[in-house]
Amino acid sequence: MNLDSKQIDRADPCGWCLYCKMHRLPFPTEERERAENLGDHIHGDLGMVSVPTPEGHRYYSLLKDEFSEFTDAQLLKKKNEVSTHTIEFCEKVKTQTGRSVKVLRTDQGREYRGERFEQMETRLRDHPPDNLPIQPSTKWSKRKIQ
Repeated sequence: MNLDSKQIDRADPCGWCLYCKMHRLPFPTEERERAENLGDHIHGDLGMVSVPTPEGHRYYSLLKDEFSEFTDAQLLKKKNEVSTHTIEFCEKVKTQTGRSVKVLRTDQGREYRGERFEQMETRLRDHPPDNLPIQPSTKWSKRKIQ
């Protein structure tokens, strides 16, 4: 079989060829602020278990401190229980280390919005721990708590 290179150049690619050659742009390489102390940045996520536990738990909440890599997990029956777990975790960090959580990073899920989180932010804004200034959050993915 003899193929002419001019014919190959003019061939139109099919839809699947274009789809398979697509790629995502790389993540931005900008430097982001790293945690320098316990509680500076907490990463939170909510997941769903494939089979509910005998007690009826269908979800789990994970909270991880970026500096120490300490991870706290809790089984939940409802998604809205994530606020209780998060607030208890922030209070535990304050009690055990004397440092307050500064930033909570999440995936912008609706479970991280709501009255309980707004009450926590308002309380911390009105009575900031360690007398540090509070800057209001502009994005849900990076919530400044203090």
